Amino acid sequence: MTKLSKKEAVEFILKQAAPPPKPKSGYVASGPAPKPTGGGTATPGKRVLPGHGGKPGATVPRGGGGGGYYAPPAIKNMQEAMQNLAKTISSTIDYDALMKSMQPPPPGQTAPPGTEQDKAAFQAQYGKDMFSNFMVGNYLRRADVKGVEYDTDPKRTKMLEKKPSDLKSMFIILDTIKRVGNERKESFADGNWGPRTNNALKNISAIADAIIKLGGELGMESRSFDPGKVKELNGLIPEKDSDVSLQEKITRAPKITQILDGVRALFLDFKQQVLMDPTYRNFIEGKAPIMTFGPAKEKGVEASEGEKPILADLQQAGVRSRYVNHPDAIFSVNLDEKYTSGQKAPPFKITAASLVSPEAFEHWVNGATMLMDIKKNNPGTWPAIVGDFLNQINKQVEFLLAGGNQRK
Repeated sequence: MTKLSKKEAVEFILKQAAPPPKPKSGYVASGPAPKPTGGGTATPGKRVLPGHGGKPGATVPRGGGGGGYYAPPAIKNMQEAMQNLAKTISSTIDYDALMKSMQPPPPGQTAPPGTEQDKAAFQAQYGKDMFSNFMVGNYLRRADVKGVEYDTDPKRTKMLEKKPSDLKSMFIILDTIKRVGNERKESFADGNWGPRTNNALKNISAIADAIIKLGGELGMESRSFDPGKVKELNGLIPEKDSDVSLQEKITRAPKITQILDGVRALFLDFKQQVLMDPTYRNFIEGKAPIMTFGPAKEKGVEASEGEKPILADLQQAGVRSRYVNHPDAIFSVNLDEKYTSGQKAPPFKITAASLVSPEAFEHWVNGATMLMDIKKNNPGTWPAIVGDFLNQINKQVEFLLAGGNQRK
């Protein structure tokens, strides 16, 4: 061992005591390895990203040189493609404007009268939201591979606070897909394929499956995406993020990214051929009610001759219509206890008169104190609640159309 002079010893000590070089942008300063959470064991030579748990599959190799977290570019690119897809879909519905317009005025104030243009814009966005939730209830939830939706509260960033639940709202699903980072910054693509990323991939697979099936039923033709790619995507998504090694994730990520770009192109075809099609657009945006369903690829479905007088009476007389007391025009919907802090709410009765337009439905909501309180105090859950109500009504209608004479 070489003996150091006093000068060399002092220089050595000062060098060791100096602060480490500033890490590159996007890296977290190195320090003592954090204790693993979630019952896992940190692998020597690896760092566990905060908020991703201490599972072996949630670690990334420690970078060389100045230390810090290594974000595999392949996984980071995949996460960014996921977020880009979610943003593309959500841009079709202006959720921010929709949620703002649904907020009641402050106590003691009255909302300014909206113009006809404002009302038409609200109805269009509201109709698109309801249509997207129809897709969730009737297609995404029936997909072979699907994830869950997480609480949209921005303060709930830890996995234990996420309150996972079954898919109900496209708004919440897209919010879940966008938040794939760790608990410090969920919106940041951190290059770690953890439980958030794995769940989001499952939901994207369900969205792709829904677009293919619903689009096909509505006559959509797309050359942008091979339907067989959904099965390929499902084979690349593990049941749990910890089921595959980091190296395997890095290998799979570019393949998934390529498929995600295809799913985005598929949605743009769906938007152009269905959402923007003048015929379907009138129904989706609430400009024309859908009373009956014809053949799968038939466009321009209208009320039959026998139904037109009923529809006209419901639209003109509303709750005073002579048809609202018919047993087949009265529906019962239940509010999930998770929206009432565990308190069981009685069933809500709604008639067909409250379903012929967004305005009629809003009037019904305004007459239910409990629903108004939830809509006002926790607006983030409101789209999911409305979607759940409509799914319940849809099931009751399907039962009646199948020849049922009573609802279960």
